Amino acid sequence: MVLAAAIFEGTGILLLLPFLEILLERPEALPASVETVLNQWGIDIQGERIALLTLLFVFIAVLRALCVWKRDLKLRSLALGC
Repeated sequence: MVLAAAIFEGTGILLLLPFLEILLERPEALPASVETVLNQWGIDIQGERIALLTLLFVFIAVLRALCVWKRDLKLRSLALGC
C-alpha cells in the first residue's frame, strides 16, 4: 500500500506539469506523447485539455487517498494485534 500511494503521488505531481503548461498558454511545451494522445482523442481545445487533466488529477488523488486509508487501517490492525 505504501508503494501504491507513492506511485500515485508521483503520477499526480507529473500530471501537474502539462496542466500548468496549458494554463500558462504554452501548449508547444507539452511533451510530444501527451500532445499525440490528446490529439488522437480529439481533444485540441485548451478548455477541454484543462478539464481532462483536472479530472485525471482528481482521479489519481482519490486513488492515492484510498491507498493511504487502506494502509493506515492495515497498520492500525497490526499495531493492535488484530
